[in-house]
Amino acid sequence: MVISSTSTATNTKVTERLPTTTTTTTNIETETDVRSGLELEADEEAQAVADTSKSKPIKRIKLKRVPSALNLSRRPSILLQRTSSIMLRKRGEKKKSGNFHYRSRPAEIEEIDVDVQDESSKAKSSASSSPKRLTPWINYEVFQWAWFLTLCILAIADRFTWNVWPRQTYTIGAGSAGSDRLSGYKPGPWSVVLYDSLARVSGRYSIICYNFLLITRLECLEHILTSSFVRKYLLDTSNIVNANVRLHSWNGIGLCVMTLLHVWSILFPCITHGYTAVVVPGVWEWPASERTPVKCSVSDEPGCWPGDANPELKQMGLQVDDVFRMVEMTIFLCILLPISVRWFASKWHAGIHLHRLVNLVYFVDIVRRHSHPHSWILNTPVFALYLFDKHVFTYFYKRNKSPAMKRIRLGQDFMVLYWDSPYGFTDTVGPDYSMVMHNSSLLEQKHVFTCFENRSGRELEDTNEEEDGTDTYENESSGDGHKWTVGVVIRVFRRPRSPVLGARDRVSHTQRMYDEEPLMIVTGPRQGEMSEMVRLELLRDRDVKLVLLGAGSAINFILDGLQWCTVNKPARKKISLVYTTRDFNLFQWAMSAISNIVPVCEAKAYSSTSRWPTLNVPTHSTRSIKSRSKSVSTQLNRFDLYGEIEAKSTVFCQGGAGLKNAVEAVCKKAGARFYGGRGGAREDLS
Repeated sequence: MVISSTSTATNTKVTERLPTTTTTTTNIETETDVRSGLELEADEEAQAVADTSKSKPIKRIKLKRVPSALNLSRRPSILLQRTSSIMLRKRGEKKKSGNFHYRSRPAEIEEIDVDVQDESSKAKSSASSSPKRLTPWINYEVFQWAWFLTLCILAIADRFTWNVWPRQTYTIGAGSAGSDRLSGYKPGPWSVVLYDSLARVSGRYSIICYNFLLITRLECLEHILTSSFVRKYLLDTSNIVNANVRLHSWNGIGLCVMTLLHVWSILFPCITHGYTAVVVPGVWEWPASERTPVKCSVSDEPGCWPGDANPELKQMGLQVDDVFRMVEMTIFLCILLPISVRWFASKWHAGIHLHRLVNLVYFVDIVRRHSHPHSWILNTPVFALYLFDKHVFTYFYKRNKSPAMKRIRLGQDFMVLYWDSPYGFTDTVGPDYSMVMHNSSLLEQKHVFTCFENRSGRELEDTNEEEDGTDTYENESSGDGHKWTVGVVIRVFRRPRSPVLGARDRVSHTQRMYDEEPLMIVTGPRQGEMSEMVRLELLRDRDVKLVLLGAGSAINFILDGLQWCTVNKPARKKISLVYTTRDFNLFQWAMSAISNIVPVCEAKAYSSTSRWPTLNVPTHSTRSIKSRSKSVSTQLNRFDLYGEIEAKSTVFCQGGAGLKNAVEAVCKKAGARFYGGRGGAREDLS
């Protein structure tokens, strides 16, 4: 389904709805050039004596229609929302520059009387109604890269030059926490120097990078950074969700590479310069490490440790713990970690636990060694904060336990859930809410859904029209007239889980939500991956088109965009909402929901065009689909992406991987900006 809203079309209803008399309490603010079309006649004799303690003197003027009058229409996306007085310029005044668009057309304007304040009060109200907009100081992703790279460079430079924090300043158990060479490199050929340099660089980098990976997954920090003050004046966090994913992914790869170099680089001299590797068991040390034995002399004594690199004996000395770390890191970072990432697409319920297991093993490995005092001090506090975030904050902050749920089954593959959130509405588009069944197993993680909020206060489906294939359920606690503020369309996945992590979770979580009583633990709202970007694009006064495109359960994204427009004032001149689905029951419900919201947008003059292009429906269906809104129509064919996506337009797409790939390809050819969601055909199937 394609829903188009473009303000370049002529709106014949605007003039018809203009009142014959307008006072300063009207909800229309307009600036009209009356030099060629309207004549102002002041009637000062009709001026009343105002009470100076309550009101200022007013001047009564008349507006007369003359043959060459222009219409008073302007961009409808902001026409009927503002609350201010009508401001008219006298003959000869220069037209002010503003974010308004005028079109001339024949129109009969009745004679109207307007009460206008004096010039000083008008100037004051005009100045107060348009405050200067402040912009964030720096982009969030740029800021993260900046401090991360700065700390890495300083930490590595310190290890080669200043050494203000050497390991030998700490003692543990039977001796010091290690010995950092304060000048020069280990003696030997270039491969030994390379091993020494890589050990220093990878060690310092790993300490900083591991903390950075944990920080990018902190929901509590993300919540703070998306607060109103931070995002307005400090950081542009509109794309913080996707930015954190990118930061986590790239630096995770970097950490794996540097860690593997750290444990394997000791064998470089054996490969390039014929050194031999000798494994000598050491002495057990607290907390779970191995201290080096007594170092050998120049002569080759059996059972002694030659040191890390012995140029006289041409030997590289290893301990049992060194060999263990080689095997451990190779298995976890080269085998299990890629498996966990691959499982995110198809077995998320197991992939997330495997991913966190790798994280736990890595942390234990770096802090258990007596020679890693910097990790004890720097990594341990951040890991503790990470545990607090994952097991306390995300489950108890903005927690809504067992709210009254209304469930509507749309056939076998989709359902709609409604509930009342005590935390009010968000100011973004498509917020995220997390849900988990109340009786789920301990290992069941919360599931994040993009939802829509009932900002318009309207029901989305007709209660007197029961559609085929729908099944309505309400909790006993919900009673009659279920009140809801948040809703979500959920796709039901019916694939059995493999592997099974709990007896109660043998099927997908969405199937349990469909079949069982929906007793949920709901947390949120949180900023979604596109929420703030879409809001900012709606508020940008640009001539290029903004396209919001969704498929299947991405109707949540489309509906909340419409809901947002019922209470806000988008400045974008051309907006196109595109939705498609193969499921007939979901399609009928979506048509009903959209048809109930669109009139509210039209009443607010946010959508004024009568062209709402195509809706993708199975052509073999014989059931009719009707819309109660004249702005919504359907066609039984595919929509034309090239016709919807214009040059330099901005496109946000949520849906399957195939759809996103097709839309992205069209955007590249058309020269449009493309933003794709992270879900898709290979999304979480559990």
